[in-house]
Amino acid sequence: MDNNNNSYPIAAIATPAGVGAISIVRVSGPSLKKIFCSFTKKSSLPKPRFASLCSIYSPINNKLIDKCIITYFKAPFSFTGEDVLEISCHGGNLIPQLIVESLIYLGAKNASPGEFSYRAFLNNKIDLIQAESISSLISSKNDLNHDVALKNLSGFFSKTINAISKDVSNLLIILENELNFNENEITFTSKKEITKNLNSLYSGLKKLHNTSFFGKVIESGVRVLLLGRPNVGKSSLFNHLLGHDRAIVSNISGTTRDTIEGNSEINGIPVCFVDTAGYWESSDFLESLGIKKTLKEIDFADFVLFVDDKNPIKQFKETNLKISKNKLVFVLSKNDTPILNNKKEPFFYTSSKTGHGMETLIEHLSCLFSFNKPSGPIVTSLRQKDLIFSSLNTTKACIDMINNNLETDLLVSNIQDILYNIESLIGKVYTKDIINNIFKNFCVGK
Repeated sequence: MDNNNNSYPIAAIATPAGVGAISIVRVSGPSLKKIFCSFTKKSSLPKPRFASLCSIYSPINNKLIDKCIITYFKAPFSFTGEDVLEISCHGGNLIPQLIVESLIYLGAKNASPGEFSYRAFLNNKIDLIQAESISSLISSKNDLNHDVALKNLSGFFSKTINAISKDVSNLLIILENELNFNENEITFTSKKEITKNLNSLYSGLKKLHNTSFFGKVIESGVRVLLLGRPNVGKSSLFNHLLGHDRAIVSNISGTTRDTIEGNSEINGIPVCFVDTAGYWESSDFLESLGIKKTLKEIDFADFVLFVDDKNPIKQFKETNLKISKNKLVFVLSKNDTPILNNKKEPFFYTSSKTGHGMETLIEHLSCLFSFNKPSGPIVTSLRQKDLIFSSLNTTKACIDMINNNLETDLLVSNIQDILYNIESLIGKVYTKDIINNIFKNFCVGK
């Protein structure tokens, strides 16, 4: 996106396409009085923040398009920080499109995806964390995701980042100033005091970074991969866990040639179950491609259900796969054998046909997924996680520098890197690529 794109008005339909009672067309930017008066035949803009009933006429042929409710938001008191008109017209595809065509004819340009939010960012109405939370709020599929996105949109996370930025900036100012003097001219900040500040910074960043798994879960769900030989009941188990038939079930070996995903919830936690092509040697080209994708899915998964109808532990050892035991759950499928003692079993007995053992397996998964919701800000994007992780490592390096009595100028250079990362979180500093990556997934009209 062009940083100078606020020199012209932009327009877009802000509601989904299709038949409905109302559609909303949004236009933002300069010269709105001329546009408004041209297509309404009125002499002035309506009173700000008051709904006005207006007839809209095509500037192309002067025909009446619709009678609409128009609300004018005068800059800077609007979402974008610019003059904004929100036009509530009758729904459907034709009327809102005719209104947009009229706006374009009168000098507006079609808005790019996320361009309204981008202008809000350029005009300091929102920061990058708030921009990400807008996208998250719109796409939220569960209460946890909705709650966190709404808090972040209000600035909850940003306030914490601004406070950290201020502390780092103050420390940096002191140390940079001391580089201009020698020991005889001023009293230097003690290493103990600097270490104290850095340890406090490290603790705060570590606390934020520790929330990233929770943030990932509420954004995309816990990813659970079903893995095992062909025809051992993975797809049947997958369907049972979802509560409906999503995967094809057949006695033909290798039915699932690709991964299949399905979403569910366990105790309010969103879960994405992934049925795989299985891990086995094959000369079949399509099956080999499926196996390669399965290996990639293992890396992406938070947990792996290794399924077998004979002995899942033995079969897993024969695959020679390297999977952390902390994310492995062994499932014996096609089995109605009751557990006759109370000792912890090495795997879970299940039958998709009768439902035997399913409740116990789901209870175990629920325990694996259970964690307390953090009370403070929550890291919800990979961009946020990477910047905080980088800052965390650099802070640790600074502490080591002090302990090893390294030169202050090296320490200052590292603290400058920390400040750059922290300010990048909220967009005080940014690159064009980062901006494009954040806003490109927004819908048109937002």
